[in-house]
Amino acid sequence: MNNLKKTKILILGAGFAGIYTAINLSRRLKKRSDIDISLIDVNRYHLFKPMLHEVATGSVDPTHIIQPIRTVMRGRRFIFVEGIVQKIDISKKKVYLCAECTYCSKVKEMNLGEFDIPRPCLKPLKRKNLDYDHLVIAVGGQPNFYKIPGVEEFALPLYSLDDAVKIREHISSAFEIADHLEDPEIRKRVLTFVVAGAGPTGIEFITELHDWIFHTLLATFENIKKEDPHLILVEAGNDILPFSAKNIRRDARETLNNMRIEIMTGSPVTELAKNHVKIAGKSPQTIHTNTLVWAAGVKSNELLDSLNLEKDRIGRIKVDEYLGVIGHHGVYAVGDCASFQAKNHEFPLPQTGQVAVQEAACLVENIVRDIEGRSKKEFHYREMGSMVSLGERTAVSNIFGFIGLSGLMGWLSWKLIYLKHLMGIHRSARVILEWFFDITYDREASRHKFG
Repeated sequence: MNNLKKTKILILGAGFAGIYTAINLSRRLKKRSDIDISLIDVNRYHLFKPMLHEVATGSVDPTHIIQPIRTVMRGRRFIFVEGIVQKIDISKKKVYLCAECTYCSKVKEMNLGEFDIPRPCLKPLKRKNLDYDHLVIAVGGQPNFYKIPGVEEFALPLYSLDDAVKIREHISSAFEIADHLEDPEIRKRVLTFVVAGAGPTGIEFITELHDWIFHTLLATFENIKKEDPHLILVEAGNDILPFSAKNIRRDARETLNNMRIEIMTGSPVTELAKNHVKIAGKSPQTIHTNTLVWAAGVKSNELLDSLNLEKDRIGRIKVDEYLGVIGHHGVYAVGDCASFQAKNHEFPLPQTGQVAVQEAACLVENIVRDIEGRSKKEFHYREMGSMVSLGERTAVSNIFGFIGLSGLMGWLSWKLIYLKHLMGIHRSARVILEWFFDITYDREASRHKFG
C-alpha cells in the first residue's frame, strides 16, 4: 500500500496568470506522481480578455475568445475544480469553495420548464474544503467604479464576456431605436456614446466602435445620418494612454482626431444617471447620453478584502522579489491581484497580460525550486513594449522601447502577438478568418441574444 503523502498545489483563478501557471507546472512536474495540481475557477473556460473590445463591436464571435479549461487539461497533469472561492484560510492552509453557488447560478440558466423538470429534482453539488501545501492566488480583479454616484448602476463595464455581449446588444438597440425617433434631441442622446478611460482598453474599444458605426451600422439604418452619432472619450488624467510610449500617444491622438472622436482629458466623471453623465475638470459639463462604457480602471478582487495581508491602495496583495506573499511561506500572488514593486520603479507593475505571463513563468520556477529545496529566483520584469489597436487595419506599437510601428504594419504585429497567446489552433484559425471577413465584408449589424 502506498501511503506517500502528496504535495498539493492549488491555483485560484484561470486568467492569464493562473492558466499559464497550471500549464507550466504540469510540464515541469509531469513525472512527479507525488504532486497534485488543481486549478479552481468559477468559469469553465479561459477568457482571452485583450479581444473583448472586438466582441463588443461585432468583429469577433464571443465563443472564439474562450477556451474550455477541460480542453486545455488534455495531456497535462492538473485537474480542474469548478466553484466559487468563498474563503481562504491561510493559517489552516485551506480554501473553501461553494460549488452550490455555481449550481444555483447554472440552474437559473437552465430551461427546466421545457423538459418539465421541477428544480428540487436537481441534486445540488456539495461544498468543498481543499487543503494545500502551495497556494497561488491569481483571482484577477474587477472594475473599479471609485464609488462615483450612479456608475456601478448605469455604466457598461468592459471586463467579462457577458459585459462585451451586453455592450454589443445595447449599441445595436440604440441604433434600432434611433432609426424610429423623430425628436432630434432624444435621437442625439441615444446616439451619443461616451467611453470613460483612455487606457488601451478604452482607446481600442472606441476606435472599433467608430468603425462598426460608420462602416456597418449607418448603412443598415436608413433614417440615421452620418453626422448623428457622436463618440466621446473622457479621461481623468492629463493625457491618453498615460503609461505608453510617446510615439504611441502621439499617433493614437492623431488617429482619434481624424476619426472625429471627441477627446476630453483632465475630465473625471463625477456622476452618472440613466440619461446623462456629469464631467468635472477643465470643462465641467453634463453630457446627455444613455451609453457610458466604463474602461477607467481595475481594482483587486473583493475576495481578498477579508485577508489580513499587506496590500496596495487598490487592494492588490503585495509580494516580494520571488512573488511570494510577504510573511507567508508557500503562498504566492500573481496577475491582476498582485502588487509587485520593481526596483527603481515608482509604481507597481501594471495589470496587463504580459506582466501576468512573465510572473507565471517565474512563479513556476520558484515553486519547483521550493519543492526541491533549492534557492528561489528573483522576478525581473522585461518590458516587451506596448501595442494599441486603432480600428480596422491600423495600430501603433513600440517594441522593446525602440522599434516603432504604425498603420498596417502596426496592425499586423498587434494581430500576430494576440494570435500567439490565443489558446487552440482551431480558435486561432477561426479568429484569422473573422479578421479577414471583417476587412473584406461588413460586420454583423443585427442583434443576437447569447446565453
